[in-house]
Amino acid sequence: MIMDRVRLHYEKAIEHYGKENVLGVFLYGSQNYGCDLPNSDVDTKCILVPDLYHLAIKPYEIKHLHIPREDEEFEVCECMPIQHMVSNWKKQNPNFLEILYTEYYIINQDYWYEWQDFLRIREDIAHYDINKGLKSIAGQALHTLHENPRDGKKVGNGMRLEYLLRTYKNG
Repeated sequence: MIMDRVRLHYEKAIEHYGKENVLGVFLYGSQNYGCDLPNSDVDTKCILVPDLYHLAIKPYEIKHLHIPREDEEFEVCECMPIQHMVSNWKKQNPNFLEILYTEYYIINQDYWYEWQDFLRIREDIAHYDINKGLKSIAGQALHTLHENPRDGKKVGNGMRLEYLLRTYKNG
């Protein structure tokens, strides 16, 4: 079921941006950590490869595609240029690092070999700077607490952050 939703997000991204501009779509969130609830939505990140126009003249802005669900709600596919992804890797943002490890993703076959290069060095990327990683996780945890500590989705986010902190601590 999760892969079906990821595939739908990929198809919607291709529809919106064109196949040549989509590197891939990656699941992030509760399903990656086993923290999902029966009604959890599927959140994805779509990584865009800009053409010359979008690289030099009008850069892609971060955009949210709303993907309809059967229950008349929607899921979010967060679309961003590859430069944004790399910038967040350098900040050790766990919401971006996790796309290097998720089992749920679809890569545009035109970029398959390039993605394999990222996977070969993912341990180096994920351990770029432990202090930045902990600062990023702590900042997100504080943000979560300030928003609404009783919100189930926020509790799930807190569980993800706790998992990441424990993983960092254990090496």
